[in-house]
Amino acid sequence: MLYCYSDVKLYNDYATYQNILESIDYDKKSIEVLLNLANIYESQFMYQNALENYSLAEKSTTDTKIKSQIHYNIANVLIKQNNLEDGILSLNYSVSLDPVNTKSRLLLKKLLNNGN
Repeated sequence: MLYCYSDVKLYNDYATYQNILESIDYDKKSIEVLLNLANIYESQFMYQNALENYSLAEKSTTDTKIKSQIHYNIANVLIKQNNLEDGILSLNYSVSLDPVNTKSRLLLKKLLNNGN
């Protein structure tokens, strides 16, 4: 269950929260808003929208650990779309940004081992 506070109101459903996030002007969207939107889109199987918001979030930060986590999330969406090749590329990039990103390293290893 998702809970979000907005103007002292508590929202417990994705649709309401999504509407609030989408109403924010893109030039004012923080990385947190973009990541939340991407997560909501991903949970609703709206993968293209999720990828677009993950990409915008990735471009809005210089923190390599955050970029690494975003590329892990992108890889998961690509894998859900059966785009394993691009998913592996995204995981490789994630690991190159943060070699201690365990989730990326483990998923990459699993995908590469399944290909053999």
